[in-house]
This record gives sequence, structure tokens and C-alpha cells, in this order.
Amino acid sequence: MSTLKEAFEKAKPKARIQYGEYSFVQFPSEYRIPDVIKNLPKVSAQKDQRNNERNSTSQFPQNCSGHSLDNGPLVQTFYINTQQKPTNPPTVEPQNYVDDNYDDFYDDSIDFSDSNNQSSTNSNNTLNITGSSDNNVSKEYNPIDDTIRHNNNISNNNISDDYHRFDDSTIEGECEDDIYDEEVTFLKSDAKEFANGHELLPQDKLQEMNKVLNEVFGYSSFKEGQKEAIIAGLLREDVFVLMPGGSGKSLCYQVPAVIDLGITVVVCPLKGVFEDEVAMLTKLGVPVQSLTCNIDKNRYSYFYEQVLSGEKKIKLLYVIPEIINGSENFQQFLLDIHEKGMLARFVVKDAQCISKFSHNFRTDCTGLNCLRDNFQNLKIPIMLLSSATTPKVVFDVISSLNIRSAKIFTSSFERSNIKYDVIHRTAKSQDTLLRKIKNIFPEGSGIFYCFSKKDCETLHNSLKDYGLTSVIYHCGMDDRSRREAQQKWMSNEVQVICGTTAFGIGVKKRDVRFVVHFCMPMNVESYYNESGLAGRDGLPSYSAILYSYLDSVREKKLIADNNNKYNLLSKDKPIRRSIQFYKVNQILWYCESIHECRRKFLLQYFGEKYDLDGCLRDSKTVCNSCEISINRVPRYKFFDFTTEAERILKTTIDYTLTMKQMSDCYRGRVVKKRNSDDVVQPVEIFGKGSRLTEEDANRFIIRLITDDYLKEDVKVIEDDNFTKITGYLALTSKGRKFLSSTERSKIHIYIEMKQVKRRKTTKYDLVPNDESF
Repeated sequence: MSTLKEAFEKAKPKARIQYGEYSFVQFPSEYRIPDVIKNLPKVSAQKDQRNNERNSTSQFPQNCSGHSLDNGPLVQTFYINTQQKPTNPPTVEPQNYVDDNYDDFYDDSIDFSDSNNQSSTNSNNTLNITGSSDNNVSKEYNPIDDTIRHNNNISNNNISDDYHRFDDSTIEGECEDDIYDEEVTFLKSDAKEFANGHELLPQDKLQEMNKVLNEVFGYSSFKEGQKEAIIAGLLREDVFVLMPGGSGKSLCYQVPAVIDLGITVVVCPLKGVFEDEVAMLTKLGVPVQSLTCNIDKNRYSYFYEQVLSGEKKIKLLYVIPEIINGSENFQQFLLDIHEKGMLARFVVKDAQCISKFSHNFRTDCTGLNCLRDNFQNLKIPIMLLSSATTPKVVFDVISSLNIRSAKIFTSSFERSNIKYDVIHRTAKSQDTLLRKIKNIFPEGSGIFYCFSKKDCETLHNSLKDYGLTSVIYHCGMDDRSRREAQQKWMSNEVQVICGTTAFGIGVKKRDVRFVVHFCMPMNVESYYNESGLAGRDGLPSYSAILYSYLDSVREKKLIADNNNKYNLLSKDKPIRRSIQFYKVNQILWYCESIHECRRKFLLQYFGEKYDLDGCLRDSKTVCNSCEISINRVPRYKFFDFTTEAERILKTTIDYTLTMKQMSDCYRGRVVKKRNSDDVVQPVEIFGKGSRLTEEDANRFIIRLITDDYLKEDVKVIEDDNFTKITGYLALTSKGRKFLSSTERSKIHIYIEMKQVKRRKTTKYDLVPNDESF
């Protein structure tokens, strides 16, 4: 048997056919080469004026897809779930890479990059690209099956500077696809109005404020935004404090509570949070009490009597929302202490839970409008606090509690000492990342977030191979085990804690050097809070997401299941589901972004303007997107994919495909039926994106999902040996409007400018129990 080298030396190149500047292998007679030149679309002589490049968060998806769990048949072939087969299917023959007669060894690699040797031409068969950053010379670009336009001259900031304080739009009666609409809004802080405390408060009150800060709480100075918010509180203003975790929000109401006469009632949806605060305040000598549902009625009554008689004096009273809403006795208690002049103010921690638009809405918080409604004759000031939420949620909470004159105080959401990375999850990338962490932070403390309890345990067992000591933390453990695990990590007995999202609330460890998510987070808010546990001491730290597109499908299935469990009205379930799906798409957009600054995305998401150059100031913490963008040789360029998007959207009308199947079809991958040599009939888009890499094609399809032109109908495929969750693409109302409109918004995609090497010949089945994603 001859060796590969001998076979290669004896082999003779196949005859080739020249098409313009490209040459192709002469196919056998049974193959048909399409007339490329004839099928090329004509290009308008006038260059489209495009100025709608999407920056980090400048244009969020306009609507949230409403997803339904369909009970239709599962995908077997391309024609599954169709009302009728498409008329006049395309006649382009698929390339069968399994055929031994096909020799692609000498096939050309297509180079997306501009060539200085190419000359301009007015031919309809070439495409003008507004090229490099050095000059704007038109250069030839010969697409084989499609028209892709590139424009490097795109504006970097398209966000409106308008300031909308309230949004009273209703969501009733709308199509489920159109339920949620997130406008990009920048918040303006009212801190300047309260900056000069000497003009607003008596001198003795200012001195007492500084004394309490120093002697009671042990701080020598205020952090950004704290002093102004405290002054507004002492002036009995309604206040909304929006500051990231670790910025000292609690002092904004604790200092006024110690200074003012009367009781500050603190409503806290998270029991674990206020238990820690009560313990801390008790240790500092501040009179404080907490009430939960676990206390019997006799103890409640005794406590009420002690407070009303003046026998028990407290400064802060912590309660859960269920007591505010569900206890008539407590409502009467509030009225009684109000009549006696003993009620100072209301405080609502984690106020975003009130809004149905938030990432962690709670039905228990919807009745908190009674805090204003029951005390209208003599207004009791309300202070709201939130660590990470969008401007839309801020305005909705203010409107829900009827405190439209509330003063808003914010501090910067920038964590300049954290480096943000996003990495596609593979076995190799995970191994590389763990070795990198051990090398950079050999003794540093860190957090590894996992999707499930099983994932936590699997990762925990594997960390020993990397020299990383760890413990696990999840809701499946009893309280004692969780406390012991957290204590070992807090005391640096172990380096890493592997936890689900159950971990992190109330954690005050300042020397966390790295936080890694081993799956895509559920939303941007959760990611920002969890990643923000790193670097509280101000030293350089690291945050990374190891993600796969399938994470988003899995999370949407979890959302659908949870909404069925929660105590939601039937009319509210599709609303809540749409909002949560939309937030999954937002974090998916963040993960899929390859060019936009990650730091800018996060800050603008929370209503803060950000200078893009800020991320580049420190090479140690520059995000991985900005690292790519500063290369002298551009790695990605911007192309108009509007026509290609139309083709993809039309395909979903007649065919039921997953994202991966659509991407494979678009790239011209051969799909065969199981146990059959019959090739599934190719659709119109088959092979149109043959020059794209798999990553680029996937990112294009996902972009149509995150921009709400497509949605995913999440289904569970079960067999005796496995259960698989997948999402099938379907048009949204926005996608239908796009197809029916004559004037359409442009859809632009960044494409990697590198040569596409010879493709691997992999076959994919569309049979459910062997479906590839």
C-alpha cells in the first residue's frame, strides 16, 4: 500500500475552469456548476448611507419575543411543521463532500480582506466596499452567491440623549412579541441639587451627620453620592438610590435613621440580606428589630405593645413584603405609630422587585404602593434602593409607588479594575482558562458560577487537577453545610467556591480576584452583580463568561417552567415570560458581541454614559473586545446583511429549523436523512453564505434572534436514553413587519477578515435523537 506522500506525488490536479479571478475544479458530468456571473445581483451605483452601527448597548432589541411551547411535531426533515411545501424550490445542487470524486485539495481559499492590488471597476458583477481606515478607495469584491456590503465609516454612538423620567405606556392588548420595549435612556442624578449641605441643613445637623458616620459606623468620609442622598433623606424627600453593590447604599438610610426621631421601617424582600444587616447594626449598638413570618402572633402583639408604650425604643424595623401586604395588624401598627409621631420613613431595599420589568420581579412586592396610599394626609418619605437595574425599571417603580417627585441619586457603575472577557465554551477553552487563572492568581480567591448543582459538583471534582482547592455551594445543601462552605472560603481555607446563583447575596469579601461564569448568566443585571464581587478592594481583578449558545435555550426553558410554578395570573404569564426572554437575549447579545466594548455595554445598560477610550486606559483591565479593536490590522469589518436577513426570515416561514441547522444550511452543508442516501432538498438560502466561517454564520443567525426578528420555540426532545432541549426558529411580529415593509432598517454584521480554509466534511442529521446544534 502506497504512503500518503507517494499518493500525493503521483496525483494529478483536476482540470480547472476560470470564472473571473476565481478558478474552480472541473466537476464530473453529473455535477452542475451554476452560472455565477448570471446569478450575481446588480449593485446600485450609489453607496447606501448607513449610520446605525450598534454599539455596546446603543440599540437594544426593540421588542421582546413572546415564546410559546408548541405541541406540534418535532423536526424530521426540512419540511417538518410546514403548511405547504415551498413552490419552485431552488435548483442549486448541494455539494456532496462524501463523494470520492470530489477533490477540493486545490480549491481556492476566499480572502475577505481588502487587497491593494485589486482595481476599481464599474461592473455590475463587483461590489464596492468603502474600505480601510487609511483611505476610502473603492475596491473590488466578487461575491459568489450574494451581495455583502461593508462600511467602516459608522457612527460609534447612536443613543438618544433624551431624558425620560417616566413611561406610562400600557402593555395590555398588545401582541405577545411586542409586550416589552426597552428604550435606551441615560439617568441624570439629582446630586448637584443637594451638594451644598451648609445651605440646606442647620450646622448642628451637619455636624451630627459626620459624627454618626465616624463614631457609629466607623467611616471617615462619604463615598460618591452618599452624602447628597443622606441630605435629601434628612430633608424628608422621596429618594431613589441606584448604586452598584459595594458602594454603600445602606448608609444612605441608616445614617438618617440614627439621627432622626422615630422608626425607619425597612422593607427587604431578601431575608438573608436583612438578617446580616440586623446583626451588624446590633453589633454597632444601633437599636434594631426584625419581623418575619416565623414569629407567632403573641410575640407580634407583645412587640407592638412595647413599641407603642415607649418601653421598647428602636431606630430601624426590618420587615418582609408579605407582612406589609398580608397583615392587617401590622398595617394598624403603622397607623398607630404614625399618629404618635413615631414613624420616620419607609425604605425599600431591592426596589426593582416591585417592577414587572425587572429581572427579579416578585409578586409579594406589588402591594407596596400602600406605603404612600395609606399615609397621604401627612406624607411619610420613602427611600428606594437598588444595586443594578435599568432606567425603565427605575421609572416604573417610582410610578408604581406614586412618588413621581422622587430625587434620583446614582454613582458610577464602572468597575475600572475588572477585566471583562467572554469565551466560547469548549473543553479546550475551559482547560486553558483554568490554567491561566492558576498561573495569574496562584493564591487568589475566586468564585466559579455554574448552571446547576450537578455542574457545581463536576467542576469541583475537576479543579484538583489544576491545583485549585474548592468547596461547593447550592440550594440542595442544608443551611449548615452552606454556612460551613462559605466560611471556609471567606477565611481562605480554600481558594474557590463553586456555586449556583444561590451564592453571592450579602457576600462582603473584598479580596476576590476572579469571578468566572461557566455558563451564560440569566440576564445582564445578575452578571453585573455577580462579577462585581471581584475586586472590591480596588486591585486588578478578572471576570469571564464561558458560554455556549445552547445556554440561552436552556435558560429559556427554565424560565418557562418557573413561570408555570409561580403564583402569576394567567394574563401575566406571557408578559413575564416575554420580559425574561428579552433579558436572556440581551446577555446573549453581550456574549456574541465581538467588536463593541463590554464595559461600555454594561454602563449604558444601567443608564450611564461612558467614554469608549476609558476601557483602553489600562492594559491590564482592557476588555477582550477592545483588545481586538485596537489591532493595527482590523480583524473584523462591518457588512450590510439586510438582504441575507430577508432570505433567512423567509426561510423560517416554510421550514422549521434550529439555529445550528439554519446556519449549516446557509453555509451549504450537506444534510442527509438517517439511514438513507437521499439528500434533503436544499432551500433557497442553501450555500448563500458558503464563504462565511461557522462562527460568523452562527453569529448572524443569533443576531436576528437578539434583535427580535426571530424567536425560538423551545421544545424538549425525549427518548429512552436522553433528554434534549432545543429551540426552533420562528418569525416574530417584528420579523413579519420587516418582510412586509418596503423601507427596512439595515442589519449590519461584523465579519472576520481571514481566509476561509478548506471546510471539514461533517454530515448532520435532522432526526431528533441525533440532532447537532
